[in-house]
Amino acid sequence: MLSRTLSVAASFLLIACGGSEQEARSTAVWVPGDTTVLKESDTEYVGRPVGLAASENGDLYVIDGFRPSVVRFTADGSFRGRIGRSGEGPGEFVAPTGLAFPNDSTIAVLDLRANQISLFTRDAGRFIRRRPFEGSYRSISAGRDSLWLGLWNARLGTSIGLWSVVDDTISYRLPLPSVYGPQDWRTMLLDRTIVVPIRDSLLVAFAGQEALLLTDPNGTVIDSLALPVIRRRGVPDNVEERMRSEGTMEGAWRIASYLLASERLATGYIAIVHADMEFKDRTFLMDVFVSLLSPDLTRACVDEPLSLTGEAQPWLAFHGDTLLALEQVTADTERVRTIVRRFVPDPALCSWVPVKRW
Repeated sequence: MLSRTLSVAASFLLIACGGSEQEARSTAVWVPGDTTVLKESDTEYVGRPVGLAASENGDLYVIDGFRPSVVRFTADGSFRGRIGRSGEGPGEFVAPTGLAFPNDSTIAVLDLRANQISLFTRDAGRFIRRRPFEGSYRSISAGRDSLWLGLWNARLGTSIGLWSVVDDTISYRLPLPSVYGPQDWRTMLLDRTIVVPIRDSLLVAFAGQEALLLTDPNGTVIDSLALPVIRRRGVPDNVEERMRSEGTMEGAWRIASYLLASERLATGYIAIVHADMEFKDRTFLMDVFVSLLSPDLTRACVDEPLSLTGEAQPWLAFHGDTLLALEQVTADTERVRTIVRRFVPDPALCSWVPVKRW
């Protein structure tokens, strides 16, 4: 096993989500399942995870920010290979941050700093093509032979985009809410937008507001929902003003909750993940909360805390109804293991509350 030391210099972000690996457990609603230890070697390992996705067959795709690439493992943790490499040419990455599967043969990788998306074959990792877009990326999620993008376009004033990977067309949709102004280092936690396709509509979540927007596929707002706040901090009405009044990152980041992920589960429930973050002494502290929306969007199981190992920032993904949490933990005083823990929700154990219209 490769010796690698957890340190801020290596960009590992420490979080306060629990105790040791043996003590880590979920709440009753999110029942812990299997834990997979990724089979890394001295030459093939995940240096700094910055993203995670799981394909239909359970294969795990981990974005490595240390050696910009996507590392592929089987569901049981066996190493399968790398996709892409560091650089600025075709099939290369500057700062990959997101993954999605637009169909059963293709993987799409979002490169935030290069402001483009690259397509590869899933089986061999062969580069297909890359595509830049106008705007600033916030997230990527799969449609049918397409990709939904959290894509802020300042010129058009839109907040999401739909890219058809078949005919290579892009359409920009849904006006950006007026509450958002120019972003800076204090308000960067507010710039995340996630699109969740549900039946013949979209659920769009913004990090800087509590409202969830229900739209038609063209981005026309049908309804807006207010996800209740029970344990997480939530987002105050004047969040940007309050963040900008802070002179330090430590003060700004403890004002509001951060949107981590959202996904429609196989059973029709919609999972929404938030984190309450602090930044002290160049270290992130994070409490993670998972909420469920009922398939008819009328009830919510809100802010169930997710207990993790507490050694490094978790990277989350969904596979069917299962939530996957990737963490790096110390096997002894110097060595690091990359693990993926699985949690399955039990909606029968939820304390359901009504969802109000915004």
